[in-house]
Amino acid sequence: MTTNDSPRGIVVLADIEDIFGPGRSAHMTYYETRAGAKVFAAGAFGFESPQTPVHRQLLDNMWVRLTKP
Repeated sequence: MTTNDSPRGIVVLADIEDIFGPGRSAHMTYYETRAGAKVFAAGAFGFESPQTPVHRQLLDNMWVRLTKP
C-alpha cells in the first residue's frame, strides 16, 4: 500500500499479502526521482537460486528498465 508519504510516481510491481501478519504486506516497488535516479526495491521478495522462469523474466525486465537512458 502506498501513502501520501510514498515517493511521487511509485509503482507497486508485486505484493505478498499478510506476510507479516493480517494487514501487513510486503511490496516490490519502482520509481524515478526528479533528478533521474531509478529506484527499485525488492521488499521481502527473495531471488535466491534456483530461479524460476518468472524470476528470470522479472529481473530481465527490471535490468532493461534500469539501464535505459
